[in-house]
Amino acid sequence: MNKIKSAVFLLSVAFLLLALGPIGSVDKIIPAEPTAEQIMERSWQLYRQLNTEQESVSAIIKEQGGSSQAKTFTRWIKYDSAGEDKVVIKFTEPVLDKGLGLLTWRHIKSNDEQWLKLPSQDKVRRLALGDQGKYFAGLDFTYEDARQLIGERIGQFNYRLLEIRAGDYLIEARPNPVTDSAYGKRIFWINKKFAVNKIEYYDENGKLIKTQENSEIKISENGLWRSDRVIITNQSLQRTTQVKFTERKIDLGLSPETFTKRFLERRE
Repeated sequence: MNKIKSAVFLLSVAFLLLALGPIGSVDKIIPAEPTAEQIMERSWQLYRQLNTEQESVSAIIKEQGGSSQAKTFTRWIKYDSAGEDKVVIKFTEPVLDKGLGLLTWRHIKSNDEQWLKLPSQDKVRRLALGDQGKYFAGLDFTYEDARQLIGERIGQFNYRLLEIRAGDYLIEARPNPVTDSAYGKRIFWINKKFAVNKIEYYDENGKLIKTQENSEIKISENGLWRSDRVIITNQSLQRTTQVKFTERKIDLGLSPETFTKRFLERRE
Protein backbone atom coordinates (compact mmCIF):
# COMPACT_ATOMS: atom_id res chain seq x y z
CA MET A 1 0.00 0.00 0.00
CA ASN A 2 2.88 2.35 0.84
CA LYS A 3 4.46 1.60 -2.56
CA ILE A 4 1.21 2.61 -4.31
CA LYS A 5 1.02 5.89 -2.33
CA SER A 6 4.66 6.69 -3.19
CA ALA A 7 4.05 6.06 -6.86
CA VAL A 8 0.99 8.31 -6.84
CA PHE A 9 2.99 11.08 -5.09
CA LEU A 10 5.84 10.91 -7.59
CA LEU A 11 3.40 10.98 -10.49
CA SER A 12 1.70 14.07 -9.03
CA VAL A 13 5.04 15.83 -8.67
CA ALA A 14 5.90 14.99 -12.28
CA PHE A 15 2.61 16.51 -13.54
CA LEU A 16 3.24 19.63 -11.42
CA LEU A 17 6.72 20.10 -12.93
CA LEU A 18 5.31 19.73 -16.44
CA ALA A 19 2.69 22.36 -15.68
CA LEU A 20 5.31 24.81 -14.38
CA GLY A 21 7.55 24.24 -17.39
CA PRO A 22 11.22 23.24 -17.57
CA ILE A 23 13.46 24.83 -14.96
CA GLY A 24 16.62 26.49 -16.38
CA SER A 25 15.78 25.48 -19.95
CA VAL A 26 18.29 26.42 -22.68
CA ASP A 27 15.90 28.73 -24.49
CA LYS A 28 15.73 30.94 -21.40
CA ILE A 29 19.52 31.40 -21.21
CA ILE A 30 20.53 34.51 -23.17
CA PRO A 31 24.29 34.71 -23.81
CA ALA A 32 25.89 38.07 -23.05
CA GLU A 33 27.00 40.11 -26.08
CA PRO A 34 30.80 40.33 -26.42
CA THR A 35 32.43 43.63 -25.58
CA ALA A 36 33.79 45.94 -28.27
CA GLU A 37 37.35 44.95 -27.40
CA GLN A 38 36.49 41.24 -27.57
CA ILE A 39 34.90 41.69 -31.00
CA MET A 40 37.94 43.53 -32.36
CA GLU A 41 40.36 41.02 -30.88
CA ARG A 42 38.40 38.07 -32.28
CA SER A 43 38.20 39.66 -35.73
CA TRP A 44 41.97 40.07 -35.98
CA GLN A 45 42.65 36.65 -34.43
CA LEU A 46 40.61 35.03 -37.18
CA TYR A 47 42.24 37.20 -39.85
CA ARG A 48 45.77 36.34 -38.73
CA GLN A 49 45.56 32.53 -38.85
CA LEU A 50 48.46 32.30 -41.28
CA ASN A 51 52.24 32.20 -41.23
CA THR A 52 52.89 33.89 -44.56
CA GLU A 53 50.83 35.40 -47.36
CA GLN A 54 51.59 36.61 -50.88
CA GLU A 55 49.04 38.73 -52.77
CA SER A 56 48.89 40.04 -56.33
CA VAL A 57 46.95 43.28 -56.34
CA SER A 58 45.55 45.63 -58.97
CA ALA A 59 44.34 49.13 -58.13
CA ILE A 60 42.53 51.89 -60.01
CA ILE A 61 42.62 55.46 -58.69
CA LYS A 62 39.78 57.64 -59.96
CA GLU A 63 39.94 61.42 -59.58
CA GLN A 64 36.89 63.67 -59.30
CA GLY A 65 37.57 65.16 -62.73
CA GLY A 66 37.25 61.76 -64.40
CA SER A 67 40.91 60.84 -64.88
CA SER A 68 42.08 57.46 -63.65
CA GLN A 69 45.29 55.50 -63.24
CA ALA A 70 45.91 51.77 -62.91
CA LYS A 71 48.61 50.23 -60.74
CA THR A 72 49.71 46.68 -59.89
CA PHE A 73 51.80 45.48 -57.00
CA THR A 74 52.66 42.45 -54.90
CA ARG A 75 52.39 42.30 -51.14
CA TRP A 76 54.24 39.77 -48.98
CA ILE A 77 53.32 39.34 -45.30
CA LYS A 78 55.00 37.44 -42.48
CA TYR A 79 52.67 37.06 -39.50
CA ASP A 80 54.36 36.58 -36.15
CA SER A 81 52.53 35.20 -33.13
CA ALA A 82 54.49 37.57 -30.89
CA GLY A 83 53.49 40.55 -33.05
CA GLU A 84 56.82 41.15 -34.82
CA ASP A 85 55.16 41.12 -38.26
CA LYS A 86 56.89 42.06 -41.51
CA VAL A 87 55.30 43.42 -44.71
CA VAL A 88 56.78 44.18 -48.15
CA ILE A 89 55.03 45.94 -51.04
CA LYS A 90 56.63 46.25 -54.50
CA PHE A 91 55.05 47.88 -57.57
CA THR A 92 55.36 46.54 -61.11
CA GLU A 93 53.07 48.93 -63.02
CA PRO A 94 52.88 51.60 -64.31
CA VAL A 95 56.42 51.89 -65.65
CA LEU A 96 57.10 55.04 -63.65
CA ASP A 97 56.21 53.17 -60.43
CA LYS A 98 58.21 50.03 -61.15
CA GLY A 99 60.57 49.50 -58.25
CA LEU A 100 58.53 51.58 -55.84
CA GLY A 101 58.30 49.71 -52.58
CA LEU A 102 57.63 49.77 -48.87
CA LEU A 103 59.07 47.62 -46.09
CA THR A 104 57.42 47.48 -42.68
CA TRP A 105 58.79 45.88 -39.52
CA ARG A 106 56.38 45.85 -36.62
CA HIS A 107 57.58 45.76 -33.03
CA ILE A 108 56.02 45.12 -29.65
CA LYS A 109 58.33 47.05 -27.33
CA SER A 110 59.37 49.85 -29.66
CA ASN A 111 58.03 51.91 -32.55
CA ASP A 112 57.39 50.15 -35.85
CA GLU A 113 59.94 50.77 -38.61
CA GLN A 114 59.23 51.52 -42.26
CA TRP A 115 61.48 52.08 -45.26
CA LEU A 116 60.47 53.56 -48.62
CA LYS A 117 62.16 52.68 -51.93
CA LEU A 118 61.66 55.17 -54.76
CA PRO A 119 62.16 54.07 -58.39
CA SER A 120 64.68 56.85 -58.98
CA GLN A 121 66.87 55.85 -56.04
CA ASP A 122 69.06 52.83 -55.40
CA LYS A 123 68.71 52.83 -51.62
CA VAL A 124 65.75 52.87 -49.26
CA ARG A 125 65.10 55.72 -46.87
CA ARG A 126 63.64 55.33 -43.43
CA LEU A 127 60.28 56.98 -42.86
CA ALA A 128 59.81 59.33 -39.94
CA LEU A 129 56.99 59.00 -37.43
CA GLY A 130 55.45 62.15 -38.90
CA ASP A 131 55.01 60.41 -42.27
CA GLN A 132 52.36 58.00 -40.96
CA GLY A 133 49.41 60.08 -42.13
CA LYS A 134 50.74 60.52 -45.68
CA TYR A 135 49.31 58.57 -48.59
CA PHE A 136 51.48 55.91 -50.21
CA ALA A 137 52.05 55.61 -53.99
CA GLY A 138 49.07 57.76 -54.92
CA LEU A 139 46.68 55.29 -53.28
CA ASP A 140 44.22 56.17 -50.54
CA PHE A 141 46.12 54.02 -48.06
CA THR A 142 48.49 55.75 -45.66
CA TYR A 143 51.72 54.39 -44.22
CA GLU A 144 49.80 53.86 -41.00
CA ASP A 145 47.20 51.81 -42.85
CA ALA A 146 49.98 49.62 -44.28
CA ARG A 147 50.85 48.67 -40.70
CA GLN A 148 47.44 48.42 -39.08
CA LEU A 149 45.42 46.62 -41.75
CA ILE A 150 47.08 43.28 -41.06
CA GLY A 151 46.00 43.36 -37.43
CA GLU A 152 46.13 46.35 -35.14
CA ARG A 153 47.45 46.40 -31.59
CA ILE A 154 44.33 46.08 -29.46
CA GLY A 155 46.03 47.59 -26.43
CA GLN A 156 46.84 50.80 -28.33
CA PHE A 157 43.21 51.80 -28.79
CA ASN A 158 40.06 52.35 -26.77
CA TYR A 159 37.00 50.62 -28.22
CA ARG A 160 33.33 51.35 -27.74
CA LEU A 161 30.32 49.47 -29.12
CA LEU A 162 28.07 52.14 -30.61
CA GLU A 163 25.20 49.99 -31.86
CA ILE A 164 24.25 46.91 -33.85
CA ARG A 165 22.97 47.92 -37.27
CA ALA A 166 21.82 45.58 -40.07
CA GLY A 167 23.59 42.69 -38.34
CA ASP A 168 26.90 44.54 -37.99
CA TYR A 169 28.63 45.62 -34.81
CA LEU A 170 29.54 49.31 -35.10
CA ILE A 171 32.67 49.85 -33.03
CA GLU A 172 34.44 53.12 -32.43
CA ALA A 173 38.23 52.95 -32.08
CA ARG A 174 40.15 55.88 -30.60
CA PRO A 175 43.92 55.90 -30.09
CA ASN A 176 45.25 55.90 -26.55
CA PRO A 177 47.02 59.11 -25.47
CA VAL A 178 50.42 57.43 -26.02
CA THR A 179 49.50 55.99 -29.44
CA ASP A 180 50.63 57.92 -32.52
CA SER A 181 47.86 57.94 -35.11
CA ALA A 182 46.80 60.25 -37.93
CA TYR A 183 43.15 59.47 -37.11
CA GLY A 184 41.08 60.90 -34.31
CA LYS A 185 38.82 57.88 -34.50
CA ARG A 186 37.71 55.06 -36.76
CA ILE A 187 34.38 53.26 -36.88
CA PHE A 188 34.45 49.56 -37.79
CA TRP A 189 31.46 47.68 -39.20
CA ILE A 190 32.00 44.02 -38.21
CA ASN A 191 29.58 41.25 -39.08
CA LYS A 192 28.53 38.38 -36.81
CA LYS A 193 31.27 36.19 -38.27
CA PHE A 194 33.79 38.86 -37.23
CA ALA A 195 34.78 39.95 -40.74
CA VAL A 196 35.23 43.69 -41.28
CA ASN A 197 32.70 45.00 -43.80
CA LYS A 198 33.53 48.69 -43.55
CA ILE A 199 35.80 51.23 -41.85
CA GLU A 200 35.19 54.96 -41.53
CA TYR A 201 38.20 57.18 -40.83
CA TYR A 202 37.84 60.55 -39.06
CA ASP A 203 40.25 63.33 -38.17
CA GLU A 204 40.76 64.74 -34.68
CA ASN A 205 37.86 67.17 -35.19
CA GLY A 206 35.42 64.40 -36.08
CA LYS A 207 35.38 65.15 -39.82
CA LEU A 208 35.09 62.14 -42.12
CA ILE A 209 38.31 61.64 -44.12
CA LYS A 210 37.55 58.47 -46.04
CA THR A 211 35.47 55.29 -46.08
CA GLN A 212 36.77 51.78 -46.75
CA GLU A 213 34.28 49.18 -47.98
CA ASN A 214 35.26 45.50 -48.12
CA SER A 215 33.35 43.20 -50.45
CA GLU A 216 33.61 39.73 -51.97
CA ILE A 217 34.43 38.51 -48.47
CA LYS A 218 35.35 34.86 -48.17
CA ILE A 219 35.23 33.06 -44.84
CA SER A 220 36.84 29.64 -44.33
CA GLU A 221 35.55 26.92 -42.04
CA ASN A 222 38.04 27.97 -39.36
CA GLY A 223 36.81 31.56 -39.54
CA LEU A 224 39.74 32.92 -41.57
CA TRP A 225 38.38 35.85 -43.56
CA ARG A 226 39.60 37.82 -46.54
CA SER A 227 38.09 40.50 -48.77
CA ASP A 228 38.88 40.18 -52.47
CA ARG A 229 37.73 43.71 -53.32
CA VAL A 230 38.17 46.98 -51.44
CA ILE A 231 36.90 50.43 -52.34
CA ILE A 232 38.25 53.51 -50.57
CA THR A 233 36.18 56.65 -51.02
CA ASN A 234 38.30 59.62 -50.00
CA GLN A 235 35.89 62.40 -49.05
CA SER A 236 38.78 64.71 -48.23
CA LEU A 237 40.55 64.45 -51.61
CA GLN A 238 37.43 63.69 -53.67
CA ARG A 239 38.74 60.49 -55.25
CA THR A 240 38.43 56.72 -54.95
CA THR A 241 40.81 53.80 -54.92
CA GLN A 242 39.45 50.46 -56.11
CA VAL A 243 41.56 47.47 -55.12
CA LYS A 244 41.23 43.92 -56.42
CA PHE A 245 43.19 40.98 -55.03
CA THR A 246 43.74 38.89 -58.16
CA GLU A 247 45.77 36.10 -56.57
CA ARG A 248 46.53 35.00 -53.04
CA LYS A 249 49.00 32.35 -51.90
CA ILE A 250 49.18 31.35 -48.25
CA ASP A 251 51.81 29.65 -46.09
CA LEU A 252 54.41 29.34 -48.84
CA GLY A 253 57.29 29.39 -46.42
CA LEU A 254 58.68 32.68 -47.70
CA SER A 255 62.38 33.29 -47.26
CA PRO A 256 63.46 35.74 -44.51
CA GLU A 257 65.37 37.52 -47.29
CA THR A 258 62.02 38.71 -48.67
CA PHE A 259 61.55 41.01 -45.69
CA THR A 260 64.83 42.88 -45.91
CA LYS A 261 65.97 46.26 -47.22
CA ARG A 262 68.19 44.38 -49.67
CA PHE A 263 65.16 42.70 -51.23
CA LEU A 264 63.38 46.04 -51.55
CA GLU A 265 66.40 47.58 -53.27
CA ARG A 266 66.83 44.71 -55.70
CA ARG A 267 66.03 45.62 -59.33
CA GLU A 268 63.87 43.11 -61.14
